[in-house]
Amino acid sequence: FYVIGSYGRPRHADVPDEAKSNAKAAATRHVFRIKIDPSTVSLDTGKIGTVLKDDDGGRLAHLMSAPSTPLTPFYDKPLDANGLTIEGVAVQDGVLYAGLRGPVLDDGNAIIVSAPINALFDGAEGQFTPDPVMLGKDNLGNPRGIRDLVAFDDSFLIIAGPVQDPDEDRGIKPLSAESEYIPL
Repeated sequence: FYVIGSYGRPRHADVPDEAKSNAKAAATRHVFRIKIDPSTVSLDTGKIGTVLKDDDGGRLAHLMSAPSTPLTPFYDKPLDANGLTIEGVAVQDGVLYAGLRGPVLDDGNAIIVSAPINALFDGAEGQFTPDPVMLGKDNLGNPRGIRDLVAFDDSFLIIAGPVQDPDEDRGIKPLSAESEYIPL
């Protein structure tokens, strides 16, 4: 199992104290790998005996915040300022993919970042890649970011939605019965 933090800043003035805000942001900037030994799971009780946990040690955060990436202007900014925030993670063929709710770039593209698992956890060399994906606009005219990402066969299923939550009186209408297929 892979668990990822949001990498984002607290929003809506959730944390007015700057030191607390910095600490909360730093705490979310990790990827965890959790391995469960199936032979240690009790079929009677469901209890798990052996769990191995790894922390990427902030390697993905370091890659995304490097000065040479297109994500640099958005890193460490709150979501309501189009800041970098992760909402989906999937692993496929030894590569971790993170779907970003924000930023949505000026051209309307959302971003999926990828990095080899062994570069994150095992110290191997590996290339971090930010890939744009056009998800269109919602019925209010707002560009969509990624709200969840799931590996499916040799592609991904993406749940997309606006970067900013709409006002309560302006809800987003569901799509028609036909779903959208957007090749990556």
